[in-house]
Amino acid sequence: MSRPAFAVPVVDISPYTHAGTPEEKAQVSRLMDAACSTVGFVQVLGHGIPDAVLEGLKEAVDGFFALPADVKKSYRVEGANRGYSPPRSESLSLSLGVESAGRMNDFFEAFNVGTEARSLPHLDLSEDDYGINVWPDVEGFRARTEAYFAEAGRVARTLTSVFADALGLPAGFFAGITDHSVDVLRLASSPP
Repeated sequence: MSRPAFAVPVVDISPYTHAGTPEEKAQVSRLMDAACSTVGFVQVLGHGIPDAVLEGLKEAVDGFFALPADVKKSYRVEGANRGYSPPRSESLSLSLGVESAGRMNDFFEAFNVGTEARSLPHLDLSEDDYGINVWPDVEGFRARTEAYFAEAGRVARTLTSVFADALGLPAGFFAGITDHSVDVLRLASSPP
């Protein structure tokens, strides 16, 4: 017996990023609701992230992961969801109950940056709940990564508006819940 084809729905959110009409936004929220209610995954188009920002992130990622292993390892941060994670240091397969950590660690490597409490001074938050970013000595890495991180945050906030509309909630419903989120951007590289 063969499985049915699986397709990830595509939703263009440009009516939310480019001042669409109420009717256009309603159509987007219906499509998002259907995607999230049936498949649970969605490919988002019309997000408005400039190509230059996307290319800048690609260059930052390529620049970091091209560094020698010993240099990358110097950016490891123990006990925090920040910095470098070398290959075979994580075992996400365990969440599926597959093999033990000693036999099935993952081969990808990653670098994490995220929201810092000091970037939200109006909320008086503790660094214990956030983390301190480390920035590799790679030309343009920090600026390019921060530019993408800001754009991704904007898209995430836009999506909360789409979700509120899809759920029939008032505009801005999620704003007070998400103004202090512990956002993390994971840059990952897998062996060929």
